[in-house]
Amino acid sequence: MNEIHGFNASLELQHIYLEVYAERYSHLRTFLESYYCYQHGLVTKQGKPDWIQIFNVGKRTIAAHKIQERKLLVREMMLPLSVIMGHFKTLVRDDEATIENIKMIIDEHL
Repeated sequence: MNEIHGFNASLELQHIYLEVYAERYSHLRTFLESYYCYQHGLVTKQGKPDWIQIFNVGKRTIAAHKIQERKLLVREMMLPLSVIMGHFKTLVRDDEATIENIKMIIDEHL
């Protein structure tokens, strides 16, 4: 991962931490997808997260492999967002919501 992508991934991780710590989960999906894009170098020529590229590198179901038209595909996380949020809520409840713990959950389940 190049240096700027690493910086942006770290920035998104900090956004995620702030949202989790404040128990504001409404925009979490956007931050998680941006983090994923930066972690995997899925960016536009302008350096912005490119969610379309997720279709090219992300895992697909057998049925999705047969679909050629991207507009018919849907991005979904391996583990449902509600379950990931449950992990985050547990961290907050147990006063263990650190950037490192959040990163571990994301990298393991996203």
